[in-house]
Amino acid sequence: MDPASYAMSHVHRGKFIIISNKNFASTTQFASRRSADHDVNMLRDAFSRLGFDVIVHRDRTAVQMLAIISQSMNIILHGV
Repeated sequence: MDPASYAMSHVHRGKFIIISNKNFASTTQFASRRSADHDVNMLRDAFSRLGFDVIVHRDRTAVQMLAIISQSMNIILHGV
């Protein structure tokens, strides 16, 4: 198998993590992302149909996003 491809032959395909920030702290001066819920629904539906377990995190800070990524990598690399 090409190392740049993902095996889609497994019954359990793995996890698909969505981090969707719709609302931002007032200090950032970012407007609310009105399409965020639609984006999440479309991604969740598509990847669920492909057999992934979809996990959605909403409105996370940069520190929280890094923690989500770090925890996910620990599970992948060490099963922790």
